[in-house]
Amino acid sequence: RADGEVRAEFRASEVVEALGETPPRFYLTAVSWRSPHVSRRWRGCESKWSHAMYDALATHPARVFDIRDADVVFLDVETAQERNWPRMHAGAGTANMRRWRGCLPGATNDTYGWFPDKWPPRDHGYLWLLEKFGAQGLRSHAKLVVFDMRGSPRPSAVERVVVAGAALEDGYRGVPLPTPRFPGPRYPVEAACASGGIVAFRGRDTHIVRPFLSASVKTRNTIMTICRDAYDIGEFRPKLCEDADDGVPCCVPDGDFPYADFMRNATFGLVPRGHSRFSYRFLEVLDHGAVPVVVSDGWRLPFDDIIDWAGAAFRAFEGDAPHIAGALRSAIPQDLACRMARRGAALAPLLGNFEAVLELLL
Repeated sequence: RADGEVRAEFRASEVVEALGETPPRFYLTAVSWRSPHVSRRWRGCESKWSHAMYDALATHPARVFDIRDADVVFLDVETAQERNWPRMHAGAGTANMRRWRGCLPGATNDTYGWFPDKWPPRDHGYLWLLEKFGAQGLRSHAKLVVFDMRGSPRPSAVERVVVAGAALEDGYRGVPLPTPRFPGPRYPVEAACASGGIVAFRGRDTHIVRPFLSASVKTRNTIMTICRDAYDIGEFRPKLCEDADDGVPCCVPDGDFPYADFMRNATFGLVPRGHSRFSYRFLEVLDHGAVPVVVSDGWRLPFDDIIDWAGAAFRAFEGDAPHIAGALRSAIPQDLACRMARRGAALAPLLGNFEAVLELLL
């Protein structure tokens, strides 16, 4: 708002009003068909994220129940949730999962009721689906939207197929979505607007760029790359920070670090890539009132075609990881960081609201 206050939440109707256009009508289909390209009916598990998004789709006023009236067809959203480490695994007893129809018995963190060579279908499968829906009356201009939240989504050359995912890269035709994270408490931007310029990060050593982030004695108290339990032969293994010289990439043993405490007091929050290009920390940093600094080459940020992230987040090359923290503290004026943090705080509730995300997607 003009007076500097930040709205706590958005309503979907306000997003529609702000966009100034009516969303297209859509048809929501379930994966109950048997394709010649799928050897057996798909069975899977549903995450809390997909369940919330499915509810937003199922209750949206633009949903139609006759495919002949649809401009868009959504495939059943639960098919998207394979390999979303670590929050989306379907392991038995995982608190963040709903046990649902067809969950494979004895599922573990490595099992998702998934047939990776069968689903999502490749382009011949999409064409088969469009032909199937066309026989049911789907109009020739209608789009097929496929949720693919994997770390390496499959591109499609079929013009009528729109891939919506969290890890889309530059040049990838599709709609980049927010990472599937439920928002927690949101904090004011007071730290970003105060002096200090603290740069913060906490996360496991899941990509070679992460140990290099804490390659300075000055940063090791706030940038904590946690050592993994095991490394493959020939894989880069950083030193423990307590044994490493200044400028040497390092990691710290796992422990009880007050992540939320020092993130709330940070001006900048690092968002390095891990197993995948995307990172849950992008929304975490926004929720904590800090300025995200994305260290993931080629990652498309959520809804980058309609949101100007240059006013709310910084980007840095992975190869510059050892120098990022120092550059942020010395080169970024505090008033600029404050303005960017306020802009990010205004966007955070929009990206954590499933109804609003759906409006933007439509």
